[in-house]
Amino acid sequence: MDPIMVHYYVHEGLTWVGFGMVSGLLAKAIMPGRDPGGAMVTLVLGLVGALIGGAIYAWSAGEYIRNLISPIGFAVAVGGSMILLLANRLFTGRLHLDEDRTGVRAPYYRNRRRTRVIEED
Repeated sequence: MDPIMVHYYVHEGLTWVGFGMVSGLLAKAIMPGRDPGGAMVTLVLGLVGALIGGAIYAWSAGEYIRNLISPIGFAVAVGGSMILLLANRLFTGRLHLDEDRTGVRAPYYRNRRRTRVIEED
């Protein structure tokens, strides 16, 4: 394989990794709440969100995005990532739609003790 082509593919791959990471991080920052996963989940979230957002854009606008790494492509990728986060929260039960539950959990480092009520007769 030609070294120039290897350089091109490595450059494109690293560009997509950076693009996916930034769009996944922005989607996680926009939607409040705790989400599982670390850096790899955020990267996959951004990359798959870019594919979903691009497909929705192509379906609704009737045209493809010629260069996904652009302002409209970035907005579409963040929107697709937010759709994935919303679907994850709906299917895992982390999104509470009723009024009495806020969906906010205590931080994981907090030791929440249960108090026992002693009934006196």
